[in-house]
Amino acid sequence: MSFGALSVVEPILVIELPLTLLIASLAFEQRLHARDWTAALAMTAGVSVLLYALSPMVNGAPTVSTLSWSIGLPVNVVWIAVLVAGSRGSSPGRAAALLGVATGSAFGLTVALVKGMTTALDQGGVPRALATWQTYALVVTGVLGVFLLQGALNAGALTMAQPGITIADPVVSMLWGIFGYGEMVRTGGYLLVALGGVVMVAAGVYGLARSTLISETLAPSAASQHAPAVQAVDGGDTEDRRAGRAGSR
Repeated sequence: MSFGALSVVEPILVIELPLTLLIASLAFEQRLHARDWTAALAMTAGVSVLLYALSPMVNGAPTVSTLSWSIGLPVNVVWIAVLVAGSRGSSPGRAAALLGVATGSAFGLTVALVKGMTTALDQGGVPRALATWQTYALVVTGVLGVFLLQGALNAGALTMAQPGITIADPVVSMLWGIFGYGEMVRTGGYLLVALGGVVMVAAGVYGLARSTLISETLAPSAASQHAPAVQAVDGGDTEDRRAGRAGSR
């Protein structure tokens, strides 16, 4: 992270979703369907198109100025707060989507802070890393991201939460890389090509989030959570039937 550009590293990490699904299919001995492979290929192709279009590269020392931190950090935090506030009182699907974007935004900020910490570590070793405020700030934003992730998954369907989580993380990281760390990317018509890559990734994420492998894997755990309640209802109905038969006698 201290050597590479955020605009390169973070988009590549998007590939973790299809890789996770592939590993899960092998672990649970379930076959991936054609639409799952299509979604995975769409994500992979989208990342490739995005990186080709932007062609990001590090420009000078990988550091963020105090002014950039003082502007970017509050903007990032306020953006997360607005998303969380918007999820309150919303429908389950909308709440999951908004919290998903908030989660990805928190993780994207965490990555920017991690790069600041690793840069300090590379320049001055452990003492320098422990002396920089980014080391402690990333713990806060990392914990915040975990809490938001749990909230997104509990608010609604995975198909609504996962796209925002997967897309917002690299997008926010890339914004930090470009405007904070001064990484250089191609502009002009290449931005339209990059946008096409983002759309391909988003479509792939949505397709993988709807994979039957995910639903079938999560279904048993959901069923086990509701089992006690079902048993209690069945038990109550049984007692009522017994009482009715006793009264008729």
